[in-house]
Amino acid sequence: MDNHLASFAYPKYTLDRNDYRVFEGLLEDGTPNTKEVWLGQGRDPIHNINYGNGYYRDYYRGSSENFVEDASWVRLRSVSINYNLPKAWLGGGKIIKNASIGITGNNLALWTKYSGLDPESTTTNSGTNIEAFAGMTYPAVRSFLFNINVGF
Repeated sequence: MDNHLASFAYPKYTLDRNDYRVFEGLLEDGTPNTKEVWLGQGRDPIHNINYGNGYYRDYYRGSSENFVEDASWVRLRSVSINYNLPKAWLGGGKIIKNASIGITGNNLALWTKYSGLDPESTTTNSGTNIEAFAGMTYPAVRSFLFNINVGF
């Protein structure tokens, strides 16, 4: 069956979904990838491998080298500055013994080459990214807290 939608044009070449291709990259053990993959859907007519919905839908969108990136990061998570008021400002310390004012900032800066919003946000539980999806949760919130401490 001929399908005119099976070919997609790119500026320099045309990719035929009924063709075979070896994708550049490395396997998990570090060796070069040499596996030839049929780009079509259903059964591969030469090797009789069932690709189901097609390589791009079932295999290529999973956790592969093309979708893995460096998510190393440095975050300025929390900074606090407090100032103890002089006792002379407190009326000699008869009623108020001490007082301080301060400000705290949380999640002030993030340095990373990660293309998503936050390398710490994930759709799975802590310690795993097995679904190979990230960024589907809210990133850490930037907040500022002001405080006044008074001792009697």
